[in-house]
Amino acid sequence: MSFHHSSICLILASIFAVTATAQVESEKPKGSGKDRGPAVRLLLLAPGSNSMELFAIAGEVVIETFMVGTVNLGAPVFPGARVFNLAIKSASTESGFEKIATVTLPQTGSSFIVLLEPQNGKTFIPYAISSRQQGFEADATLFFNATDVQVGAVFGKKRSLIRQRRVEIVAAPPRQGDLPYYPVELYHPEGDGLKLFASSRWLHREKGRNYVFIFREHASGRVDYQTFHEDLEHSAVPP
Repeated sequence: MSFHHSSICLILASIFAVTATAQVESEKPKGSGKDRGPAVRLLLLAPGSNSMELFAIAGEVVIETFMVGTVNLGAPVFPGARVFNLAIKSASTESGFEKIATVTLPQTGSSFIVLLEPQNGKTFIPYAISSRQQGFEADATLFFNATDVQVGAVFGKKRSLIRQRRVEIVAAPPRQGDLPYYPVELYHPEGDGLKLFASSRWLHREKGRNYVFIFREHASGRVDYQTFHEDLEHSAVPP
């Protein structure tokens, strides 16, 4: 690092004070997205490697059946509506399904990511965000912070504030000489200071971009994150 950890903390602390008042799966969707309505990729906001079978239901009709996990964004599914329920199989209900979330997609747009935040072991809070964002180009990172606190991101010498429950696009810092990577650190407030919860080196990507989804673990309350790389030449986002 070309700057001291203490200096970063002081700078990020001032930002907080002022504002306080893995790779994406690149499988192409089957069929025509234009014919089947909005395309949706889903992800569980949870640590570890887990997956579950979900059903997209509109009214009483099962539209799609698919697997959702924590390791990568799945291939696009087409629920056929902008408002639909997600459910799991249940032997205790008359319909054979138990609703875990109701997803409402924005009225405009054709490609979305739905993040599912666990609540009580049986239900989830869904966050629907557009896959197409201004500035989300090669070597950029899309952040979504699902926690209740702001997060500080340091890309090289560039500092950004990742606000709660909204999309933030952060461009990579300029290349430093011949180095193919840049340092990345993520902080969140803790007590009277800041806690470092991620420190890594990310490669510059001329034909790729990154997703970072920040969440609070339901069981421990710890702030964690998931990050994925998407190859723009083989993107799962429909045209």
